[in-house]
Amino acid sequence: MALINFECKKCDTEFDCETGKITFGNILNFEEDIICPKCGKLNKDNMGLTEFGQTQIGELYFSKGNNNEQSILDLCDQEGTGFEAIGEDVKEIFYPILFTIEETIYLYSKKDLLLEDLRIIESLKKLRDNILSEKTNYNTLENAIINRIKIILRLNSYSKRDILLSLSKVLNSVKLHRSLDGKKGYLIFISDFFDKSGEGYF
Repeated sequence: MALINFECKKCDTEFDCETGKITFGNILNFEEDIICPKCGKLNKDNMGLTEFGQTQIGELYFSKGNNNEQSILDLCDQEGTGFEAIGEDVKEIFYPILFTIEETIYLYSKKDLLLEDLRIIESLKKLRDNILSEKTNYNTLENAIINRIKIILRLNSYSKRDILLSLSKVLNSVKLHRSLDGKKGYLIFISDFFDKSGEGYF
């Protein structure tokens, strides 16, 4: 039995719930009903995973030896958010994918202490230009980002455009912090925040 952190979209309550067996596919299916302590049984439209819950799902996915054969294209929704840009008024809709990109970079930086912003810029450019292709060879960081994005696509409806917009958004953030604070400006920025709160912001 898996204990996963959910949020109720009716009352905004965050809670842990036993899910039973989790089936990984284009969407996630839970064996047990998801029960909000305030609102009771939730349907798929009324429940969501918190950022911590998404991390829990990711860890379960890889611990079970899933080979992640589906491509990004296989998992993309045709319509997605429908937005042409990530402005301040719609940024919250993109938080799940923006968060997972930044969290993956942060976690990778804890293992590769020589990582600098320039390498992140190069990887994000490569992903932005090639992530919809299955013929590109990726390094460890790039593969980690791709695998985490695939998990997010199983939990949310994002289109190809949404993926590219999100990669560009994080890329621009890296460039900005590097220009302001030096070769590890962005890494210092996200590390300071994750170390203090465990949450992402962009």
